[in-house]
Amino acid sequence: MDLDQEIQDNMSSHNDMPNIITTMVRAYLAENTDSEPEQSILAKAGIKIPHPAKHAGGADLEEFETFMVNILRWLSMNKLLGTTSTQIQIDYL
Repeated sequence: MDLDQEIQDNMSSHNDMPNIITTMVRAYLAENTDSEPEQSILAKAGIKIPHPAKHAGGADLEEFETFMVNILRWLSMNKLLGTTSTQIQIDYL
């Protein structure tokens, strides 16, 4: 089962949304603990993946969840979810 499907299967209601987002972040981090930016095949090939759209700052939890999914995918594709990339994560967010 892929990570996105596993996360969706754990979603039951909007009341659980904060827990779902936390679970999603933890799952992405756990799956990418050993990733290093230098391992990125895309970076080695000179391919730059555009940053995801910024969060508008609204109170809509579904919109925030979509933002989080997009940022986590972008960080994952760029190999920026490993433990050595914490400062990069903070700088971006």
